[in-house]
Amino acid sequence: MDYTDNTKNNNLQNAALLMEEKPTTAILDEKVKTPSKHKRLQSLDIVRGFTIALMIFVDDVGAAYPHLNHSPWNNITLADFVMPWFLFMVGCSMAFSFRKFKVNYESKVQGTKYALTRALKLYLLGVLIQGGDFFSEGSWSYGWNLATLRYCGILNRIGYAYGIVSLLELWLPLNTCFENIENPHIKLFIRNGWKWLGAFMFVLIYLLMTYLTFVPTWHSSYRWDKDGKTIFLNANETFLIDCDVRGSIDSPQCSAAGFYDRLIFTQQHLGNWMSQRLAICSSCSPGSCPRADAPSWCGAYMYDPEGFLATIPTVMSCWLGLHFGHVVKFAGTKSKIIPHWSAFGTFLVALGLIIHYTIMEMNKQLWTVSYVFFMAGTCGLSLVVVYCCVDVQHALQKYFSLFFSPLQYMGMNAILVFFWHGPAEALLGSVYITDGVNQLDPNLKRHTILTWVQNEAIGNIVDGGPSAPLTTMIYVLLKITCFLIATWYLYKIKYFWKV
Repeated sequence: MDYTDNTKNNNLQNAALLMEEKPTTAILDEKVKTPSKHKRLQSLDIVRGFTIALMIFVDDVGAAYPHLNHSPWNNITLADFVMPWFLFMVGCSMAFSFRKFKVNYESKVQGTKYALTRALKLYLLGVLIQGGDFFSEGSWSYGWNLATLRYCGILNRIGYAYGIVSLLELWLPLNTCFENIENPHIKLFIRNGWKWLGAFMFVLIYLLMTYLTFVPTWHSSYRWDKDGKTIFLNANETFLIDCDVRGSIDSPQCSAAGFYDRLIFTQQHLGNWMSQRLAICSSCSPGSCPRADAPSWCGAYMYDPEGFLATIPTVMSCWLGLHFGHVVKFAGTKSKIIPHWSAFGTFLVALGLIIHYTIMEMNKQLWTVSYVFFMAGTCGLSLVVVYCCVDVQHALQKYFSLFFSPLQYMGMNAILVFFWHGPAEALLGSVYITDGVNQLDPNLKRHTILTWVQNEAIGNIVDGGPSAPLTTMIYVLLKITCFLIATWYLYKIKYFWKV
C-alpha cells in the first residue's frame, strides 16, 4: 500500500521511472511525472489513517453505543464505512505501486509474482489474526482451534481483492479505440475500458448468484433457547429452517450468501453475532437484548460477515479506488484531479442511493452493489476534501498538514496498527499488576493492566462508573491516542511495516 518510488538498482524499474518522468499535462499520457518519495500524496495516508482510527473506535464502542456498531442487516451505520473505505484506499495506492510493473512482458510477470505473493501474505495474516484469541485472560497460551477456524476475514478479503485487481491492472490491455476523443476524462475511462469490463464481470457474477440461487430448507445444529442463548444440538436434535426461496435478500437465514458459506465452510466455521441483533431477535436492536419470543433461527450459525459470496463484489470496491489513483497518475495538474474526483465521487454516491431506494438496499453483510458505489463515492469525496487541504498549495496548507499529520503517520503504518491493536489489548489484559478487587467482577481479586485502566484510572472518575458508556468512549479515545503516538515514533525512526 505504499506508493513511493522504489530506489533499488533494478534496470526494469529504473527504465519505467525514466519513462514516467517526462512531464506532460495530458491526463492519458502514462509518462506523466507522478509523486516521488520526496513528494508523497499526504491525503492518501491521512484518509487511510482516519479509516484505521475509525475501525478501532467502532470496534470498542459498538457494545456501549449499538447504533455505531455494524448494522445487523439492511442499511448502514458508522462502522460500515470502515472496510469499503480501506479497500478503496488499497486500490488507490495500487496505481502508484504498480506503475513500474507495466513496461513489458517481463515486468508484468514480475508484478504478478509480487502481487500474488502479497495477496497470499495478507490472507495468511488474516487467518492468523481471526483464527482465535491470541491470549485468554490470565494466560499466555495461544488459542487457535482448527475446528472453528474462520477461513474468511478482513485481511483475507483485502488479499483477495488486491490479487484480482492487480491481475486486471497488469494484464488487461488498454483500449486504443476512439483516440480522437478530445475530453481527457472520458478518454481515461475508455482507455481502461477492458479493465472496467473485468471489474463489472465480478459484479455481474455476484448479482446472478445472489438472485438466481435457490436456497432450500436447511438443518441447523445451533438454535435459540428460551433464555436467549445459542445452544449446540446433536445430530438427532437439529431443527429445520424453512426457506425454499430464490433470490431472497430480506433476511439472513434464507440468503444466498449464507447458503454458500454453509456449503463451503460448514456451520461450525460461521457465526451468528450479527443476526442476533435483528429486531426480530433483539428487543433493543441494533443492540443485543435477546427476545423470549424470537424465532429459533436467531441462534443459527448462518453466514460469515466476510464470507464467500459477499467477497466477490469487493473487486469493484478496490477497482474504483484504483481509478482514482489513475487520475492522479495521468492528470499531472490539480486543476484536472479535483474536478474529476469530485464529479465521479458525486456520481457514485447518487448511483448508490438510487439503487438503494429502488432495487437493492445497502447491506454490508451482503456487500450489495448500492453499498459498493455509495461507499466508494463517500471515500472519494472525503479524499477530495483532504487533498484540497494538504496537497494543494495555499496559505493554510501548512496548518492543515500539521493538524492531519497524526493520521498520516497512522496511515503509513496501517497494516501494523490493524495487526497489533487486538493482540496488544489482549496482552494488557493478561498481565496482572495488583491484588485489588475488580469492580466488575468481585470474584476476580486481581487487576490486569487493562482492567486497571478501564475500572480504576477511568471508571472511578466517570459518572456511572466502569460500566458507563462514557468510560468506554474515554478508553477507546485513549487507545487511539496511544497508537497515534506509537506511529509518530515509528515515522521518526523511518520504520514502515509492509506485508
